[in-house]
Amino acid sequence: MFTENRGVGPTEPWTSGPLPYPPVSNRARVHELADDLSRIGHKPFALPVGIMLNEAPEHLSACIRCDTCDAFPCMVNAKVDAHVACVVPALKHDKVTLLTKAIVISSETTPNGHSVSSVLAERDGHRETCCADLVVVSCGAVNLAALLLRSANDRRPDGLANSSDMVCGRPSLHGPQQFSADGVLSLTQSRRVSKDNRPKRLLLRHR
Repeated sequence: MFTENRGVGPTEPWTSGPLPYPPVSNRARVHELADDLSRIGHKPFALPVGIMLNEAPEHLSACIRCDTCDAFPCMVNAKVDAHVACVVPALKHDKVTLLTKAIVISSETTPNGHSVSSVLAERDGHRETCCADLVVVSCGAVNLAALLLRSANDRRPDGLANSSDMVCGRPSLHGPQQFSADGVLSLTQSRRVSKDNRPKRLLLRHR
């Protein structure tokens, strides 16, 4: 499903064939750092990157290798995220409809509480119920936890999928755990959050 540039790390998994693009080449300063690290016994390697970058004939590359790639939407649709790789291709099919400006309020379960049968959404100031045989919840780590907690009912008073009481109990900062050319290292942080302080509604926006 996903298109990416091949990594060359020692733990790269087996694949049935080559990925569309080779590893992304290092810029000058990163190349110097890689050489320096190699000289002192380390083994730096290229990571697999989900961008549609073709460095052989650059004029055919969708990716322009800008400096705002990591945590931001791609303005030229060259980053292989869910929007580019899944949503846009799916919308080419007549049976697929995308509802925008909709906020899912809760997931409604069957009477026994074992499965989700519908979702309650608010759209343009009105509430709508959408029913389906199969409901997929995919709204990011934080919003997913908030939705599961908001969907509590008589059978699941602590929220859906929360029998362990750990939903949103340990939110973490998912930052790039790697050195950049200026030597900055981002570390993952995690802490226990009390049940009363867990979010019921959280909207995330890129700026």
